Amino acid sequence: MILGNEAPKMVNGATTILLDYANLDTMFSQGDVIENVSPIDGTRTYIIKGDYSEFKVPINLFQYGNATNRKNKFLEVYNQRKNLVDFYPHRDGYPIKNEAGNIVKFAIVDINLDYEDDDINLEVLSIHVKSTGYTDISKGLV
Repeated sequence: MILGNEAPKMVNGATTILLDYANLDTMFSQGDVIENVSPIDGTRTYIIKGDYSEFKVPINLFQYGNATNRKNKFLEVYNQRKNLVDFYPHRDGYPIKNEAGNIVKFAIVDINLDYEDDDINLEVLSIHVKSTGYTDISKGLV
């Protein structure tokens, strides 16, 4: 892949959170666009201000083995929920950057536990992160 091959990760200062067993649902370029429609002839014009990035990351907790390992992974992620993080779609690649090549911070906007195979065991940890500024996906190619 042009962005990397391995699972994603988040970095907050010296803390690195590896997101093994994750399935990435990506929206690399969510346009921030202003649309103007002429009241006279209906002609549309667009002002493209930039692109935001957004990722939904479901993690298969059941693959972490016993209940202690699952709980530890959940707490590792959950404890970052009020922090801004650097997000790497693939840990062997680069973090998401802006047009100037600077790393863009991401906010963790949702953390949920979901059921996978049954209604008793919470087996999937879902993380939703959104960029705090405009991004340029071309700056993260490996």
